[in-house]
Amino acid sequence: MSDDEDFGEQFLQANANVDCMAHKLADCLRNCMRAVATNDPSSAAFNATQEFDLFLKLLVRSEGVRLGILFDKAIEAIRPVQPDFTSELSAYDEYAQSIMQAAQDGIRYLVENSCGDNAARGRTSQRKSDFLSAIKRILLIHLTQLRSGAGMA
Repeated sequence: MSDDEDFGEQFLQANANVDCMAHKLADCLRNCMRAVATNDPSSAAFNATQEFDLFLKLLVRSEGVRLGILFDKAIEAIRPVQPDFTSELSAYDEYAQSIMQAAQDGIRYLVENSCGDNAARGRTSQRKSDFLSAIKRILLIHLTQLRSGAGMA
């Protein structure tokens, strides 16, 4: 075994842990999302493939790590931080939160729009309505702020 191969194996052994594997899986998912969101998905798809390949190599070397835990941690790393609803939101926080909500609603719409099962049409319609409502909320908050003289960024 060459020094490069030995180092590569040592690297994989050292990183075959839950945190590193979840991070690689999250990076793979992010790149898949980037590929879906662009007109030219080739670069993001290639990066997702590279991340997934490394993830699989780490997974093979891990001992008894459950996929559910890795997916939970990867998804948690991607999800936006939820605001603290116990305190009053500033106008900017409300605006920023409405943008994040619209983005999440847009992802839900995109996902359901890609489904082909019998109930997909109904779910897609509901998700589209939610997405459009979220966009309207952004516009209403923005207009309210403009009228009050506290413009948004």
